[in-house]
Amino acid sequence: MTATIDPAVVQIELGLVDPPPPEPPRDVPPPDPAELRRLLVATGLALPVVALATVPAWQFPQWSWIALNLVAPVAVWGAWPFHADAVRSLRRGRPSPDLLVSLAALTALGWSLHALLTGAGTPYLEVAAGVPALALAARCAADRAARVAGAGTVVPEIGRIAGVLVPVVVTLAVGALGFWLGAGAGTAVAVPAALAVLVAGCPAVLVLAAPVALLTGAERAARSGARFTSPDALAAARRVDAVVLPTAGTLTSGRMIVHRVRPLPGGVAGEALRLAGAVHQDCTDPIGSALVAAAIAEHGALPCVSEFDLLPGLGVRGLVSELDGDVVKAHAVLAGRPELLTAHGVELPDALGDALAATDADGAVGIVVAWDGRARAVIALVADLCPGSAAAVARLRAMGVRPVLVTRDGPAEAARVAADVGIAREDVVAEVPAGLRAERVRALQAAGRVVAAVGDGRGDAAALATADLGIATGSGGAPLVLSSGELPLVVAALRLARRVVGTVRVNLGWAMAVHAAALPAAAVGLLDPVLAGLAVALAAGVAVVTGLVCLGAHRDDHSSPIRATDR
Repeated sequence: MTATIDPAVVQIELGLVDPPPPEPPRDVPPPDPAELRRLLVATGLALPVVALATVPAWQFPQWSWIALNLVAPVAVWGAWPFHADAVRSLRRGRPSPDLLVSLAALTALGWSLHALLTGAGTPYLEVAAGVPALALAARCAADRAARVAGAGTVVPEIGRIAGVLVPVVVTLAVGALGFWLGAGAGTAVAVPAALAVLVAGCPAVLVLAAPVALLTGAERAARSGARFTSPDALAAARRVDAVVLPTAGTLTSGRMIVHRVRPLPGGVAGEALRLAGAVHQDCTDPIGSALVAAAIAEHGALPCVSEFDLLPGLGVRGLVSELDGDVVKAHAVLAGRPELLTAHGVELPDALGDALAATDADGAVGIVVAWDGRARAVIALVADLCPGSAAAVARLRAMGVRPVLVTRDGPAEAARVAADVGIAREDVVAEVPAGLRAERVRALQAAGRVVAAVGDGRGDAAALATADLGIATGSGGAPLVLSSGELPLVVAALRLARRVVGTVRVNLGWAMAVHAAALPAAAVGLLDPVLAGLAVALAAGVAVVTGLVCLGAHRDDHSSPIRATDR
């Protein structure tokens, strides 16, 4: 796969220009007002006709002629978009499914008028009104879904099936008409049989195979903090079998935690943590906050600090004082790099080097603590994991998705994070700048993987553009945008995409089953136009319910039992 990199992206990654501001969130767009008005008018005219035709007790003298006046605007004006599209598609030599709706509406209207004028045959006014109204409802849903994610892109088979369905239905309708006329049954049997075939082939079920699932999925995604911005995103998300992850913001939070305290000769671990937390009480950086939190958690209230001094690049110093009975005890505390101790005349013991080496091997940051002129301990701090990271990695594996950690962190820190969350050692690549993550994406693609890449969409824009599915966190610039980069939300978005496309395929199979059963039955006279219309309407209702129920059974990963304790 070849990616075209915008020069502006390169400038952003090199820090030559500022990144663009985040895109504001976009809601699912409302339907076109003209289409909605046409649907409401057509439905309002069709409902009383269908009610009168199906409930004989409500019928009154000359009701059919009154109904005809209601039906004609629906079959002509209401179905006008289908008539126009049918003509355009015929001119192109590629008949569209709209041709079936147009033929069914006009045939039902024309035959009903003939039956009313001659008294020969049964008028099908409810069909002439119901088919356009149902098709308009399906069209409005499909048009709105197309603004969210193109149905033909999500499931390409829809377009191919539609291309086959139209000529098959038209051929079968003409064949049914010719067969019954040739058999001497007359137009009273032949025309309704052909009309029933056209109605049974109405593409409402096929058109509704995708929109309900797409719209419901888009709503659930938005509620979860995810937004699919590209028509290809849903299809790509379903095929993803490898995901390239960073550490910061996805596996680890911006917080630090105390990993271990290594006392030096003459030092006590608990006292080292208590004094280090006390001297950092005026600090708000991640290291200072972690030391204070850990000290309070272990020792409760901390002693006061005075003469505090922050030495950039070295650490902090201060006088920690507390009352011990009637005596005030004070300790001159240093906490930071070894150079801080050297600068204040504190001797560095031999054991310090071993403690710092062990801390580096853990992938941790080491803070040397000294008081009263002696180095006493090394406190190791690490980045805190995002809640649920380990459980989310396990869920990725259960989905058949390979998690790959590509990070700018050092090998030891990357290995520690990977081990904590359950990523295999061979799937860890350390010391990779954000601008070079695209190379790792291409390597996975060359191995036959369908790759998703997670990033902030700015410094690693090249990787997101190269991946089969780019997932940006916090702003636009990728086919899938998440409100945060935490891994449970990534997993939830991928699972939702799979569920949406799977539901579309279920509905597509249902549509094909309905057409396969109804078309032959209509051609041989087992289904009249009314029953064929009822079958199509019920099938369309099932497609809607399937989309709502299947996605309604889905529970987002970030709201299911992935807890902060699942490390």
